[in-house]
Amino acid sequence: MQLLALLAIWFMLCLIVLRRPPVWKYLASNGFLLYDNNDSDIKIAGDHPSKGMRILPEEPSEELALLLVRQRENGNLDRAREIGRRTAFDLCNFRDYRGETDQLVKEQMRILYAFTVAYGLGESFPNPLLAETATNEYMMTFKSVDEDYYDLIQISGAYSMYVLCSRNPLEMEVTIGGVFAKLCQHEGEVDWERKGSQYFAEWLKGINDRMSHYVFVD
Repeated sequence: MQLLALLAIWFMLCLIVLRRPPVWKYLASNGFLLYDNNDSDIKIAGDHPSKGMRILPEEPSEELALLLVRQRENGNLDRAREIGRRTAFDLCNFRDYRGETDQLVKEQMRILYAFTVAYGLGESFPNPLLAETATNEYMMTFKSVDEDYYDLIQISGAYSMYVLCSRNPLEMEVTIGGVFAKLCQHEGEVDWERKGSQYFAEWLKGINDRMSHYVFVD
């Protein structure tokens, strides 16, 4: 009986690892995983991940199995899935265009918002298992609710540029502003750089504020 229980736990861990979305770049915990469009090797962005980066291991382990049991029994896994679903619906309802009417600018705002949501979601959990559980649910829900928006992010080089900005968290807000200005065809214009930085900072604060209302059991 105990053997069957252990096998069941191991199977669930394998599902978590294997259900990672194959063709999307997303953040997990304080770092991020990059998936190639050909579903090949997983790469951790950056040669030197930040000290706080916590990525779920590629292979299940006894420690991870025990963590899974604990997080499932205390309800944290269900909470993480619910957060992932709600976050995806919030993303798909994005309309915060700040009065912008230019279609290119609006598209770039949507991409920046998608990155900000993924970044905020990934860094809001007490352990990488919950972060990845929420992210998996978020990605699947996002695709099912608004596949056009999902595809825009998937093929966009702009999203990858924001991911690169996150390599240096201390300069992240500033560099994101510069990338946003460039993508909106206003490279080097201080007002547009300031807009990008402001959008990211305000949206991230809103995400963090919402996440602070969720309570996880130790």
